[in-house]
Parts: sequence; structure tokens; C-alpha cells
Amino acid sequence: MPFRVEFDPSECVACGTCAVACMDQCDTVIGVDAPCRRIVTLEEHSGGKTVIRYASVGCMHCRDPICQRVCRQGCYTVDAETGLVLLDGAACVGCGACVKACPIGAVALNSAGKASKCNGCRERLLLGLPAACERACQNQAIRFRAVENGAEDNRETVALLSRLLGSGKGGRTC
Repeated sequence: MPFRVEFDPSECVACGTCAVACMDQCDTVIGVDAPCRRIVTLEEHSGGKTVIRYASVGCMHCRDPICQRVCRQGCYTVDAETGLVLLDGAACVGCGACVKACPIGAVALNSAGKASKCNGCRERLLLGLPAACERACQNQAIRFRAVENGAEDNRETVALLSRLLGSGKGGRTC
């Protein structure tokens, strides 16, 4: 059954447990590997007031992923069983097209110069377990929700994150 990633910024308190859980799950080497999830602090100024918001940023596993469309090497696939966007890092040549294209900056080049991103904890989801970041989030700001027909997408969430992050990419979504 396909999954859709949902993120509710009003529930994120920047505790970082999602990022740490992701690094633990993926055996990320701090200072060497690019983490698949990061916490961003956002300041919004309006009417003389400053509002602080937080965002946990990682791959949203878009239904029609722009990273897949721009990759000339065919490194990205959408998993038929889970709907997750998977990356074959071994096939990556490090051109960075996917890094530049992602509207929320969820793809990075690792220390080997190859693309790196969240795999959605595919193995965990197939076992009926929550993704590591979802399990760790006390406020349930991150959710991997099973959808019946896979037709639902998360463009609104991606557009919101893109706007909050000020990506400068014209509010483009995947």
C-alpha cells in the first residue's frame, strides 16, 4: 500500500529527535555524511512581530518527484509497493541536478560526491513499523500515512515547506 508523508509545522518544536532517529537508523556518520533529515528554524516578521517556527525537513516522497525527472542517470525510482522515492546511490555520477531541483533541499551530495536522501525507512514500513522519524516524534508532526489508491499526494505540504524555507524556487512543488 502506498504511503504519503505528512508534516505539520505547527506541531514541530525543534527537539531534533526525528533527525537523531534518522541518523541512527541510517548509520549516518556525523561530520562525514549528509543527514537525511534536518531541523530548520524559521523567522517570520509581520506587523512588528517576529514568529519563530520550526520545520523538520526530509524527503517528502512526492508522487511525481522532480528529482526523478531531472536525473539523467535514472537513479530514482518510485517503489511500486510503498510509493517511496528510492535512490540508487551507486549509479549516481554526482551531477547535482537533483540537489538543485528539490524544492525543499531534501537531497544532498555526500562525502563521496553522490546524491543522498531519505529512503522512507522502506524496510520498517514493509514490516508494519513506523519510519524512525515518525516513531521518534512526540508531537506526531511527521506521519507516513498509508493511502488506499495512491492518488493522494502531498503537494500542499511540499509547497508549505518550500514557502517556509524561502527556497527561492518560485514555490515549485514536486
